[in-house]
Amino acid sequence: MVGRKFAVHRMGYTLYPEIIEHKPAASSCNAKVVALPDERRGCELVCFVEDEQRRDRAYWREVVNELRPALERPNHIEVVERFPLNRSGKPAKRQLGDLAAAKARA
Repeated sequence: MVGRKFAVHRMGYTLYPEIIEHKPAASSCNAKVVALPDERRGCELVCFVEDEQRRDRAYWREVVNELRPALERPNHIEVVERFPLNRSGKPAKRQLGDLAAAKARA
């Protein structure tokens, strides 16, 4: 069950990053999606992919884009060896959000 707490608005549509993450996960790919505010579109989506093999972004962009309709495709793909974890051992969304914001400013 996905709650409305993390829903984002993009180009007039309501999207749920948790749902967007499910399709890559079904393809044996751990992904986390972070939404960054964007005045023009409502938000930009940054997809973090956990890949120990460190394949490049182009590879993962192709994989993710095949799985999602155009509206749900992320603006940016970032490949990490391991997700940062919070104290309970779950992926740290706050740290991923900070990383996404730093990459967007760069």
